[in-house]
Amino acid sequence: MVYGACLALYIYVMKYKILGLICLYIFPCACLASQAKSWWEDASFQSLIYEDVIDKNKKPQVKIVNYNKMIFNDPEMVKEFKTRYRETFGYANQDRNLFQNNYHNVVRYDIDGVKIGQEEDFSRQREYGAFIIKRLSEHHVDNYFKSSESLRPVYELKDKLQNVDVEIKKGYKLKLKYSLSGNYAQLKVDNPYDVKSYMTFEMDKSAFGPTSVLETICHIGYDYSKNRYFEANYAFNTATLTLTNTQALSSKLSASVIAKTYFNEQESRILEDKTKEHLLIVGFNYQY
Repeated sequence: MVYGACLALYIYVMKYKILGLICLYIFPCACLASQAKSWWEDASFQSLIYEDVIDKNKKPQVKIVNYNKMIFNDPEMVKEFKTRYRETFGYANQDRNLFQNNYHNVVRYDIDGVKIGQEEDFSRQREYGAFIIKRLSEHHVDNYFKSSESLRPVYELKDKLQNVDVEIKKGYKLKLKYSLSGNYAQLKVDNPYDVKSYMTFEMDKSAFGPTSVLETICHIGYDYSKNRYFEANYAFNTATLTLTNTQALSSKLSASVIAKTYFNEQESRILEDKTKEHLLIVGFNYQY
């Protein structure tokens, strides 16, 4: 109807050239504006425009990948790392921080009371770092073997050789675990009294496979109250006894008393001063 009216008007004004030209421009534009208004009032057209504007202003969703959880995805493995760290560098934070080696001193006290040089201390740190890399590689290769139907029997055979469980009597069980990455064996005793007890047999870390035992460490620990923990560690080769008592004062603050003594003055790793020192350490630890 609108287009018919425009055509009739066009025929009428053709007699007047100037007025006709004006009408040719004005009335089609008016028609297009009317049609555009009907489009804009269409709900589907409005939603299309608005969604496009919203999508442009919307911030992209960035998926954060926690690589720490992907790599250290086994709580038992993390617990193993902590145990080996304590056996290598000291059983309490106060002990490790007090005698931590740096470029301003030439010696520090080892966990068995012996003074060692800076290079020997750095060598132990490198050995521990190499152990972590090898243990992580072994763990993730094991996971791949477990997920593969064709390779799973190989993993099961390896697991049987590395882990042996023997039940002595009701409530008591012996668990023997061999670590291929660290080349050490751990004999753990499960008991109904919640006493943590195990023995670690350390072998040559640079060798592949079991060798002669270089050090044997016996550990006994017990939570004798809700916030108090006592542990005793004895190294047979160095004849060193370490007693540690830790009490939690708050969720972030704890206090520890560490006592170290030795029983073998002829231990071959004693350096220049030819003596070991008996140590008594009292300190606090605050976690930020």
